[in-house]
Amino acid sequence: MYFVVDTRLPRSRDELSQIWQRLWELRRVVPVTATLPVVVSSACALLPEEPATTVSAPGLLPVPADSAWVHGDLDLAAFARADGELDLGALEQALHACVSSGETGHDRASWGSNRLASDSRLNRRLAIRVRGWGDVLRRRGADPGALQTLREVEQLADWINAVLRDASRQLAREHGHCPSLDATSARVLDFGSEMQARWRRAIGASALRHRNLLTLSPWDLFPSGEPADLRYADLLPLLTRANSVCFRRNVDIDHWNINEFRGFHERLAATLRCKNDAQPIAKQV
Repeated sequence: MYFVVDTRLPRSRDELSQIWQRLWELRRVVPVTATLPVVVSSACALLPEEPATTVSAPGLLPVPADSAWVHGDLDLAAFARADGELDLGALEQALHACVSSGETGHDRASWGSNRLASDSRLNRRLAIRVRGWGDVLRRRGADPGALQTLREVEQLADWINAVLRDASRQLAREHGHCPSLDATSARVLDFGSEMQARWRRAIGASALRHRNLLTLSPWDLFPSGEPADLRYADLLPLLTRANSVCFRRNVDIDHWNINEFRGFHERLAATLRCKNDAQPIAKQV
């Protein structure tokens, strides 16, 4: 069970307080989770973000309606030594394998409806959930509240995104780019030869096989197997690096009081609004 909480909607202070109170009271019921409004962005800068209007059960992932996703999972802690240092070579290979497996998953899936099958063909969506961020930081003995810690995990997320895009780009060279780009290409024909040439250069530089790649969860910022330490909430800006955000909770928040519970989700909502407002995309060509 999940609750969609939209803090952007006009509500009275009392009504909003009652909603947060009820969710806080249900925090010990593990299947009950709050999700927040998001948009789904593209790993390819030539495709726009999309509003997420429904929730996919695996991971409680908000997604566009009638969209077809292949899910993957990668635990950073599996590539970390006891001191938290990562084997980047092995991690890079695993990320490439996730993209290849997702590509195969689209080809083998039986989607159950023509709309899902069409979306699979057009967008080749992947939700590669990279988790274990808090576990790696715990091994390193890093201060989750330090700005340097945030900068380090953001740099790692940027590197992961670059690896995923490179893997998708390689498959685009072999099998063709994400077909959704072709619809935009057809519209470019109306803008003259100069714009067509610019678009072809952009396709050559930026086209990917998959519209979406990286998925992150706010709950994966906390170390696993222990009560959630609110200091790790300072890592929430990391979510702006994701194409999609999932909300299924797997950490213990029983000890949070109502103000901590609400404050965390309001910080999360503010982070997601920043992500939604800051997508560098080509809306018009």
